[in-house]
Amino acid sequence: MNSLLQHYWYIVAESSELTADKVLARQILDEWLVVFRGEDNKPCVMRDKCLHRCARLSKGEVSKGLLTCPYHGWVYNGKGQLVSVPAHFGQRKEEVMNVSHAFACIEQEGYIYVCLSNKPLASKPYAMPQFNNGRYKKVRLVNVFNNTLANCVENFIDIPHTAFVHQGIFRKKANEQIKAKVKRENGHIQIDYENEKNNLGSFSWLLNPKKKVIFHQDNYYAPNITHVIYRLTGKWEYRITSQTVPITNETSIVYTEICYDFGLWNYHPFTKWLIKRQAQKVIDQDMNILNDQMTVIKKYGQKFSTTSADLIHHYTSEIIDALNNGLEPQMLPDQEKEITFWV
Repeated sequence: MNSLLQHYWYIVAESSELTADKVLARQILDEWLVVFRGEDNKPCVMRDKCLHRCARLSKGEVSKGLLTCPYHGWVYNGKGQLVSVPAHFGQRKEEVMNVSHAFACIEQEGYIYVCLSNKPLASKPYAMPQFNNGRYKKVRLVNVFNNTLANCVENFIDIPHTAFVHQGIFRKKANEQIKAKVKRENGHIQIDYENEKNNLGSFSWLLNPKKKVIFHQDNYYAPNITHVIYRLTGKWEYRITSQTVPITNETSIVYTEICYDFGLWNYHPFTKWLIKRQAQKVIDQDMNILNDQMTVIKKYGQKFSTTSADLIHHYTSEIIDALNNGLEPQMLPDQEKEITFWV
């Protein structure tokens, strides 16, 4: 069966990087894409291939919303329509196919999204929580991981690895017992953690000085989005939304948005600098371990051993496997279980 992954919305670019005179080359699910702004300044996404002699359109130029191929100068508008053939005095010849392969795209919340199917499973992309809430400050990061969509998603909502991969920065080995309620329903996994108190690494003294129980919830939305929420002492809040875009079967680009509300600390210039610095450190550590994991998988294949602490990963893998086999996540049985592990 055909994979359903192409029926979802994926970030293809940030709005800020796509100026009126810019042409971007992108790749999603092995599809080569060219991205530019059309005559109405709206984003356009087409297959990165000229109809004439198969040159890459992304190496061409855009002017007044029209994209010109670098080989023979064929010109396309934002709908993928061929509008000019210079060798025929700029006229479009009726004997040639006059429409390139264009894809649906939406500009939303500072990102440009594309769907590679003409039958998207959702009418709009995922809406970023708190994006329009002025009380939150925001940090955005973009990184390339040499690993699969499934393995990236698993990492972003995995707790046990943090005491080893991020030791000291995010967590440390403390043998703290944590319980979690895990619920899977309609392609959404929600994990509610209990008993987290004083294991936030080097900033525990600031973020939770009284060692009170922390509100911590992780969410996964099929096929590629994780949303993590920490609610700390004094109603401080920290949210991480990661959108993993599969470039190929072995490479993903991850767009991370951090929203935080630290009260008066929001307005200190040091706060944003520190959050961005620490977040990138954590991501760099995840990239290193995931890149190493893929190196091993390429040599020996992917065969995992699992325990009860890996229930969350089992659920996410089932969803992505179902999508790869042409099944919608709603067809999987709903599940709700409790797990216990130590960090």
